[in-house]
Amino acid sequence: MVFYYDYPGYVVYMGADSNENDKLIEHGWATDIWFHVDSLSSAHVYLRLPLSTAMAVDCNHEIMDLVPDNVIEDMCQLVKNNSIEGCKKPWVSVVYTPHSNLRKEESMKEGSVSFHNKEHRKLRKTEKNKEIVKQLEKTKREGNPDLGQERLEHEAEIIQYKKEQTRKAHENAEKIAQEAGKETQRLRDSETQNNPVMLIM
Repeated sequence: MVFYYDYPGYVVYMGADSNENDKLIEHGWATDIWFHVDSLSSAHVYLRLPLSTAMAVDCNHEIMDLVPDNVIEDMCQLVKNNSIEGCKKPWVSVVYTPHSNLRKEESMKEGSVSFHNKEHRKLRKTEKNKEIVKQLEKTKREGNPDLGQERLEHEAEIIQYKKEQTRKAHENAEKIAQEAGKETQRLRDSETQNNPVMLIM
């Protein structure tokens, strides 16, 4: 089971337990942003960006810079509130990074995760904001998605998106070339009118 939160412009989801967290790690999308309370047990919260936004950067770790600060803060509040120890503390440090930076080995216990590159993660000091938590928890709902199928459909969507972007780029290039050709011809016609050729008899 996965918990979802209705959040304008994004998909926000969270594992129900450590077993479900492992499934989310296995089937998460590369550009999803993962949130967790640093050094404490907590829920795994994911922020899923619109496809056009996710495809707007070359490096997945740079995708975090595309997310507004207030959205990051809301996700950090959600993680803190869903940590048995963290929710009791006045503040916690929340770590977040793209899903592509998560590393899971067979020897790790259920729900545990590491990183491919620690430099591609960020830490944020988070003090509890009851109002933010209250608003988020109001939208919480349960779901039982086929995570593997969702990922396959997403990968197919990426391929289609890239094809469409390539097609648009070619069309724009052709349009620019056509406009340049018309401008060149216009200049030539203008020069001919201003400098008529005189025939000598």
